[in-house]
Amino acid sequence: VIAAQHALQSHATSNVSSVTQRAAIEALRGPQTAVREMLDEYRRRRDRLHGWLSADPRIRCARPAGAFYLFPDVSEVVAEAGLPDTAAFAEALLDEARVAVTPGEAFDAPGFIRLSYATSMDTLREGSARLLEFVARRTGRAPSGVAR
Repeated sequence: VIAAQHALQSHATSNVSSVTQRAAIEALRGPQTAVREMLDEYRRRRDRLHGWLSADPRIRCARPAGAFYLFPDVSEVVAEAGLPDTAAFAEALLDEARVAVTPGEAFDAPGFIRLSYATSMDTLREGSARLLEFVARRTGRAPSGVAR
């Protein structure tokens, strides 16, 4: 009985169900207008967030070709702020500025943080402003060209 239940359960939960497979086929064959619109929106969010964060030259950020997040190098900021790693940076940023990021150590990438841009432009604007203000406070200096 246990073996039969295991066989039933494994086929029902360890693979993509046939209903989901059919839905995926229809989604790929159907109109792609909504997909293009969302890709354009994500591109706008990526570009704006990249521009806002690049205002501080200590935050070095490559513009990704895909995905829904940026992965900037903040190692200079972390060192200047006297923090041991990006985990401490992320915790302080959350506590002091109410901005959530994922530390690079979670991806075996010390010195980097991951920021999602899968949210509204207003939220991204506010979050990036808070992040830059946090960096300015923690390092004792605002980057040139960016108001404190």
